[in-house]
Amino acid sequence: MVRRRISSENILLLVILTVAFLLRFYKYHDFSLSNDELSALFRVQYDTFRQLVDQGFYVDGHPGGIQVLLFYWVKIFGDSPGSVRLPFVLMGVGAVYFIYRTGKSWFGVTAGLLAAALLATLEFPVLYSRIARPYGSGLFFILLLTWIWSELISSKNKSQAWRLAIIYGFANALCMYNHYFSFLMAFIIGVSGLFLIKRNNAVQYVAGALLAVILFSPHIYITANHLSIGGVGEWLGVPQGSWIFNHLFYIFNNSWTFIVVTLLSLFLLWKGTHAKSAGHYRILSLIWFLLPLITGYIYSRYVNPVLQHSVLIFSMPFLLLFVTSFAKAPLKKRQVSTILVTLIVFASLTIFESNFYKKQHFNDFRGVAMQTELLTNRYGKNNISYGTVVNHPWYLNYYYTKDFMVNYIITDNKGKEDILTFRDSLKAQQTPHFLFSRTKPAPPELEFLIRDFYPYIIYRKNFGNLSEVTLYSKDIHSPEYGLNPDTTLKLRINSADSNSTGLPLPPSVLYDSATKFSKGIQYMWPENIKGDAYTLAARATITCKSNPSELQLVLAVHDSTGATKFWNSSKAEYFMHSQVPDNIWKVKAFNSKDLRKGDKVKIYIYNPGGEVFELHRMKLEVYEN
Repeated sequence: MVRRRISSENILLLVILTVAFLLRFYKYHDFSLSNDELSALFRVQYDTFRQLVDQGFYVDGHPGGIQVLLFYWVKIFGDSPGSVRLPFVLMGVGAVYFIYRTGKSWFGVTAGLLAAALLATLEFPVLYSRIARPYGSGLFFILLLTWIWSELISSKNKSQAWRLAIIYGFANALCMYNHYFSFLMAFIIGVSGLFLIKRNNAVQYVAGALLAVILFSPHIYITANHLSIGGVGEWLGVPQGSWIFNHLFYIFNNSWTFIVVTLLSLFLLWKGTHAKSAGHYRILSLIWFLLPLITGYIYSRYVNPVLQHSVLIFSMPFLLLFVTSFAKAPLKKRQVSTILVTLIVFASLTIFESNFYKKQHFNDFRGVAMQTELLTNRYGKNNISYGTVVNHPWYLNYYYTKDFMVNYIITDNKGKEDILTFRDSLKAQQTPHFLFSRTKPAPPELEFLIRDFYPYIIYRKNFGNLSEVTLYSKDIHSPEYGLNPDTTLKLRINSADSNSTGLPLPPSVLYDSATKFSKGIQYMWPENIKGDAYTLAARATITCKSNPSELQLVLAVHDSTGATKFWNSSKAEYFMHSQVPDNIWKVKAFNSKDLRKGDKVKIYIYNPGGEVFELHRMKLEVYEN
């Protein structure tokens, strides 16, 4: 009996796949489901497929493929985090295998293994293969499609070409149903093939593309509706000029060390003349990486913002293939050792330098829910009123124990009229405590409004500045019980302070309807306050004869050139209530991590509506976070 010896290539591939699996599988179920995951699970709670289509993804703006997968998966395997994330973890590992196959086919085995080592260990693909969203799945579908595409355009066997064309059609359809950016990537790959396909395979190639169109045709009317909805520009900002560079840096863990190790590995694997001559694939890899990036950037700048790191995960592997295409050395003992050491270093950098498993990557719904229950059990539900800012209360209910239920006075707050509603709801509360949580950004005025009625903080838990739970109290019962409003105050600049370069104010100034801007405070940020440990706040005390519906307190920061770094305002009417008889109002929303020595912090009142008011006091305060 002849024993078949396992090659060093296969052993190294197995090691890479094992590392990829371990990085993705380790505690993949043990962190909170993200907002998008909970949104997806909320939208699979339908009895029929028709309801899923009409209410689950027809109005959502994303193709329905992943929703359909989750709809049936949850019915069979349940909706626990471990259950719903498992197929995405496995597809993330599968993507590592197919980048190896593609890299080997295009540039040689050394390039394929190094590309697989990168995809196995980079934080970007590891992170998005651990959540139940279309990013890890799309990465797998795109790399499966790329490998099938590569086999099809180079096939010399007619019957094999037909088999590959059928698989190519299904792989294309999977990309189309997965996400519109994976759809775009599949389209780019398909068009590229028209210039590279051999004449004897042209019919099969076109047939495979037509099969994909036929498979996607039931979704066309849904896609048409999605296009009419638009994108996520309501909350996603326009990308700035540095966005493309920042994305490139993000791909490599935002780490110069990772980049240097990659370049060093390429240098060690560069030598050799046995690599495949595939210059057109190298150019193609670069084009395939750049096209979605540039398309998304231009569209986001001039039409509607859609560009996020996550949606470019489908084109990211082609940058890795381009980079590793220069690893031309044949796979011998030295090359195996180099790739193995590189793999270990890559994994170590992601785990330890990037603190991957300690970092707060997404909003922590589980943490918020657990803290809410713990505080409720300790202080009593009858003693607490509740408010939260969350996209849907169900996202928190998912994590509450079976018999636990909370009645919130608010479940979201988009500012403006919502702030007035929240203020009136706060006035009506009679409980000694108020528990406020958020799982997304909340208007900065809410913190000050709450402390007008509940001035003491008993407990605060922040989850990486992405989520927060705070328990407030009307009274303080013992020295260790709570924090008074000034406990975290580190610096206060008054309107007539000698450290301020603004015009000093007399005890009070009366402004008439012709005044658009009041006198105020201008403070030069000093060098001795650095880091992201502080938050700036503005306070003003006024009196008005009528409701000041348009009067705004402004907090602005300008750099040394005069360019605006930050601008935020708060309307006076939010704070005009009987609980605060001297009519103090506040604005707070600037973190000191963005401040540099010489930046100018300005506070003033903007009066676009021509209100008549009397300004008594104005203050800049710096709070410890």
